[in-house]
Amino acid sequence: MDPTRFSSIGRGLDPRFPSNLFVLLFTPLAGVVAGVVALVSGDGIGSAARAGLLSGGTAFLAWAIAREIDPDDPIPAGAAAVAAPFALLIGDPGLGIMAASLLTARILVRSTGLVPRPTDLVAVAGLAWYVATRPGGLPAALVLAAAVAADRRLPGEDSQWSVPAALAAAGGAVVAAALTGGIAIEAVAPAGWEWLLVGVAGAGALLVLRPPLVVSVCDATDERITERRLRVGRLGALASASGPLLWLGGPGLAVAAGTWAAMAASFAVGIVLKPLSR
Repeated sequence: MDPTRFSSIGRGLDPRFPSNLFVLLFTPLAGVVAGVVALVSGDGIGSAARAGLLSGGTAFLAWAIAREIDPDDPIPAGAAAVAAPFALLIGDPGLGIMAASLLTARILVRSTGLVPRPTDLVAVAGLAWYVATRPGGLPAALVLAAAVAADRRLPGEDSQWSVPAALAAAGGAVVAAALTGGIAIEAVAPAGWEWLLVGVAGAGALLVLRPPLVVSVCDATDERITERRLRVGRLGALASASGPLLWLGGPGLAVAAGTWAAMAASFAVGIVLKPLSR
């Protein structure tokens, strides 16, 4: 079934494609492994289930983000999916915040080739409001709102609802953060294994320096994804992941682990593996 029948920002997972089949199999596997490890470590059923959800969700979102910011190559997506769940050893990933990073990149890259529908924009605003209530989530919510507004300034058809939706998303996010105490910045320096994530984040940030050459076409059209949109999409993902880091400091790295893993994997594959394969 074509998801674009119901949403202009939804993408399908056809298992006939190896990368899609991989994530469909690896996502539950990552969840089961994390849950079993938690049980063996003495955690209760509830904690084990939570660990499994976070692990599987982080793996899937890392894969999906990588497919947006590096649409030509599925290898970074697989690498990011495998690596990202290890962030649970350091802190708790924020699934809502990573989902905001995913939609930020998807809207800016426009990988479906379609203009977001009014119902899509309502859903995006709702996600922004929710994300703003999470620790370190307000900046990611505001970046998502900015992506909605910036979409109409990028190549392709625009929507008359983009600016009103962006304003509603941003305004609602600020109110939601104020009501839940999410406006205050409580950044602390990285400690211990968080420095490992500092290295991953640093490598991921370098992705924006790579020339965004792309040959992939959009899901619902035969149009090629534009290099300008891909460049801005990578910047959007970087900004989305940087927000929790600036708000929380070291703990904010694990919150956006899937985004950092996706960007770092894309950078590493592009710089190291691709030249070796020539």
